[in-house]
Amino acid sequence: MSAAPRRRAGVRSLVAAAAALGLAAGPAAGAPAAGPAPAATGATVPAEPPRDALPGSGPAVEEAPPAEPPPTPEPSAGPAPPPAELTPEQAAARDALAARLVEARAGLAAAELRRDEAAARVVELDAAVSATGTDLAASQAAHGQAAEAAEQAQARVRRWGVRLYAGASLRPLAILVEVDRIESAPRRLGLTRGAIASARRTLERQRAVQVATGSDVLARTAALAELAQATGDAQVAAAAAEAQVEAWQRDIASLEAGQDIAVGGMVFPLLAASAFTDTFGAPRMTGTRFAHAHQGVDIFGPAGSPVIAVERGVLARVGVDVLGGNKLWLVGQSGTRYYYAHLQGFAAGVRDGLAVQAGQALGAVGNTGNARGTPYHLHLEIHPPGRAAVNPYPILRYVVEGAPAPVGGR
Repeated sequence: MSAAPRRRAGVRSLVAAAAALGLAAGPAAGAPAAGPAPAATGATVPAEPPRDALPGSGPAVEEAPPAEPPPTPEPSAGPAPPPAELTPEQAAARDALAARLVEARAGLAAAELRRDEAAARVVELDAAVSATGTDLAASQAAHGQAAEAAEQAQARVRRWGVRLYAGASLRPLAILVEVDRIESAPRRLGLTRGAIASARRTLERQRAVQVATGSDVLARTAALAELAQATGDAQVAAAAAEAQVEAWQRDIASLEAGQDIAVGGMVFPLLAASAFTDTFGAPRMTGTRFAHAHQGVDIFGPAGSPVIAVERGVLARVGVDVLGGNKLWLVGQSGTRYYYAHLQGFAAGVRDGLAVQAGQALGAVGNTGNARGTPYHLHLEIHPPGRAAVNPYPILRYVVEGAPAPVGGR
């Protein structure tokens, strides 16, 4: 069975269960999308915050995390009803969820190994870059010394040449005049020419050293450039491996929460046709003081279509704020806390402390707060007890399709 038929069948069963409890039901998910629907029966629409209260200008962007933490201590919805026996479909989905959890944990272990290997490679390359940089500095110093020695040798050759050949034939004559004994004159002339030859040999040696050290500098410079490129590549690989680890951790957190939430009877928060994708962790409101990672999922549906309680629980912090618009918290019987934002309005009687049943109308799909001007949607966050927000996407996929979303360290 394809995803869409499974989703329609799953939601029809939820609607039927809600009807059996005497709860209001709206159009089944998967029904053809219609134009904007009226707000939920008896809905009240609080005044929306002024647009100029929003940060920045231009098109509205997704909401920031709630300014205050989830409600604590948690209100109580009273004693939990006795757990119903799982249907064969629920049992099969529970087993599939457990299998995906095993798969995700194995994926996390492999990703952690790749991350550690990549991090070790970065450390190794950093050490090589440092050592090569030290060698390059030494080679550059040796090259500079060789160049200076070659220049000095060349100056000596020039000086000896000037002394020997200045005045052409007068120089040998001057030597003859200067000597004490005439028999020493040939030796003096030979020494002069020998000194020039020695200076030239010294110059040749220094030039050879200069060439060799220059080649060494070039080779070490090229090696340092290659190491720098390899280090950059390794850093990118390490960052990607770390991102994979974090993605697997998010998957595991969602799957672990899903075992307690979805299998326990969570219902989908919209009854009308809807669509949602996995945007958990995506950047939001970058460049502003509200910049953050997306902590929930956006469920798009017709304007004014009913938004319902995903499980039995108590409402808290019902109200309006600049970013979330019309928002509320639902503290579920399971202890999980759910954040609803951008509602068009609230259902009649919705208030702090109200005990609600799964499937009970809470409000209507809207785009209030900083979602004004965007497609109508519900922003939903899931906060399991004692844990940070988890990705709602695989849990919602389980609810509508009867099986968890594939894992893969997205």
